[in-house]
Amino acid sequence: NGDQTLVIDHRDEGPIGSIGLFTSQTGHPEIGYWIGKPFWGQGLATEALSGFQTWAHVARGRRYLTAGHFADNGASAQVLIKAGFLYTGEVRPLHSLARNTTVPSGGRSASMSTSRSRASGRRLSGDWWRNVGISRNSR
Repeated sequence: NGDQTLVIDHRDEGPIGSIGLFTSQTGHPEIGYWIGKPFWGQGLATEALSGFQTWAHVARGRRYLTAGHFADNGASAQVLIKAGFLYTGEVRPLHSLARNTTVPSGGRSASMSTSRSRASGRRLSGDWWRNVGISRNSR
């Protein structure tokens, strides 16, 4: 089915989160990501997402991706905007494992090409995407 979850590996700190590609309920390829709280606000989610977009395009041939964020998570919305995602206007309830409840989420989508995607690798190790298995619950 093409689902893939990878570890986000910081050069100095080791694993700090995960990022994954899965098929959404609508059948579109969707990215989900999670960064540990001690690493929020450092640009690491943006860096990982940009690198993951390149990986999804080159390794998986994905030219169109979707992603979402919980409606009360403005920082995650900003990560998606910085990575080139556009707001779709779609709001749907999603289950949050961390909150153990369903909360509203906003949808974003992005069209990509190799020239649009970028991976800086500034602080994440060169092999930050270590395969950790398949998971549909990567948020």
